[in-house]
Amino acid sequence: MADVTFHVGEKFPSHTALEDKIDRYQSANSVQLYRRNSRTLAVGRRRCPKKNFNDDIKYIEVSYACIHGGKDFKARGDGNRNQG
Repeated sequence: MADVTFHVGEKFPSHTALEDKIDRYQSANSVQLYRRNSRTLAVGRRRCPKKNFNDDIKYIEVSYACIHGGKDFKARGDGNRNQG
């Protein structure tokens, strides 16, 4: 069976390669992951216009978390709606 462990700072040649490894990891460990936060290629190009990015990638930064764990969600609002 192929290696299905992840390491901090690991890099992938394409978004498809990352998704394939995530699918194998989920199957091997019986977990479900979701994309907690990400930064797209378009945003990366805006922030660093002189840097060359690989067009085969979709995100320049992405964080995944287990659907049953991960960091606690922190609401940004105070719970009140504007009923105008």
